[in-house]
Amino acid sequence: MKDPSCLFCSEAESIQHLFFECVVAKQVWFFMSEVLDRRVGMDFISLGTMWLSNRRFLVANIFCAAALWGLWKLRNNLCFQGLLWKDGRVLLLKVAAMLENWSVLCPKEFVPDFLRRLDKLKDLATRPHRMPGLTK
Repeated sequence: MKDPSCLFCSEAESIQHLFFECVVAKQVWFFMSEVLDRRVGMDFISLGTMWLSNRRFLVANIFCAAALWGLWKLRNNLCFQGLLWKDGRVLLLKVAAMLENWSVLCPKEFVPDFLRRLDKLKDLATRPHRMPGLTK
């Protein structure tokens, strides 16, 4: 039987927990909220509401999709590749690298905002402070 514990915090893992309730997810959404200048990552409904707004939240939607994908990939790397959890800044840097690759998906009129927010994310990820709750 598979262990139902979260690989980050050892609480019971569920989709809601992994993406929004886990201490790691909460920290990711805290920093994404700072980068996007709006509170994001409360739950799937809050993210879905932005998706329904079409282009109004285009940059935020790309960043939130990268955060979700980054959490999922990290969880799976821990589970299936046996990687060890180290520091939340590593996750933020991986999300930033993913966003750099995804920048070609951003329409030209949104690129300046996208790049400004990407620089802000990189800055937050590389600050020499400890990110509470994100080390194991």
